[in-house]
Amino acid sequence: MIKKSIAFRAKYRAKQGEGPTLQRYSPALAVPHPKNRGGDGVKSLRTKQLTSSIARDGCDPIEGNSNAVAVEDHPDDPKFQKRFQEQVKSDPHMCKKIGVSVAAIGTLSHSHFNCAMRNMLDGQKGCECSTVVEVDGVVVEEAQVEECTCGNKDICNKHGQYSMGVLRSHDVIWAELCETGILWEVLSHTMDIEEPEAAMIIALALNRKNEASMGACHTEIMNTLVGLCKPGPSGEVPFAPVQNKMVELYSSAVDYPDFVNAFRLVMEAGGAESPHMHDLKEFTQVCVNPKKRDMRFEIYSVVTEHPKEFPRIRNAMIKWSWRTTPQRGYCQLPPNISGRFKDTGSQSMVKAMRDIEGAFSWFGKVATQVQEKIGREKAIKFIGGVEIDIMSKVFAVPKVIEEGYSTLSHEEMTLKMNCAQYLAKKLVKLLHECKENDKEKMISA
Repeated sequence: MIKKSIAFRAKYRAKQGEGPTLQRYSPALAVPHPKNRGGDGVKSLRTKQLTSSIARDGCDPIEGNSNAVAVEDHPDDPKFQKRFQEQVKSDPHMCKKIGVSVAAIGTLSHSHFNCAMRNMLDGQKGCECSTVVEVDGVVVEEAQVEECTCGNKDICNKHGQYSMGVLRSHDVIWAELCETGILWEVLSHTMDIEEPEAAMIIALALNRKNEASMGACHTEIMNTLVGLCKPGPSGEVPFAPVQNKMVELYSSAVDYPDFVNAFRLVMEAGGAESPHMHDLKEFTQVCVNPKKRDMRFEIYSVVTEHPKEFPRIRNAMIKWSWRTTPQRGYCQLPPNISGRFKDTGSQSMVKAMRDIEGAFSWFGKVATQVQEKIGREKAIKFIGGVEIDIMSKVFAVPKVIEEGYSTLSHEEMTLKMNCAQYLAKKLVKLLHECKENDKEKMISA
């Protein structure tokens, strides 16, 4: 089913190209596809439980946008809006329609999350603490809540209704996601005509995603990917066979649009035998506990935005991310600094970046040569720590230089000087550790 799902998603991209068709839609323009969840309508009770959980833990926009798949409605015979309203007509707390907006896509995943945002935009009831008064089974009064105790209290007004103003004060990131919508992978409406069961298969595969093959950690998946990137007689490695093999081994754990960029990173670094991939593998083996932290495949989309001529800086960005404090279990993504590598522009620092790339190469060779003296594990940690600290210095340089305060050339020179001084101190420390290690060996002998 996972394989069929991926095949359908590739075949029926709304706009055929090398990658998925990604488009952001307001929650008002998205409703569940008629065949999602077997045609069973979403429930407002479930949306309240979901918003309660997010209100407690915080909204993760990357998770919200991950694997969001939808099918465009037929332009000449739109039906998604009408069918959705029929599905939820008996649910009083489910938003049927926002203003005059009519659904343009039918969602195959994230349906409750998107419907929860629709309810929030529409000011639907979100609190369950109201006292309902019934007479002969008919609701005649709903008393106002004196003290809300449910999980949605921080995102509802005093009447127990979702409030965008209250939400913005509580979680501005979530409020912005509600207003702008999810970034959907959009499939063509022709799929529903040519493959009537495709939508159901894709929806089932996506709903099973969190249950299947999640025992494999990110480092294991990446090590397997690197091993598969061995050039054939033609000197090339086509992506499709590698993807098929990875799906066979890990199924939904590699079902991400960004997975192609992980493959791209490996190939641009030199494939399975690349010393840069070996360096990254050694670092994760020594410095990363995959049980305590995980990495999103989105990181490879960020890293491959930077020129392939800087493989050590690319690796250093990944190492920097691995060392960050996880948020909801995932390491933070590095900032995009692609402007630093351009020859011209307001953010260009290409000379400094070339010097840093060369310094990483030189320092790595020095540290590798002294592994016998300080030990392999200590050397790997030492190199990784240096690269991470240097990248922190690069990330700290402001993207916009205030006029009259300093100039870009001044900032670039300052960065190079700070990095040079830092590397000099680290080199002295490394040599001192070698010397101390030699003393210990002599005393032991």
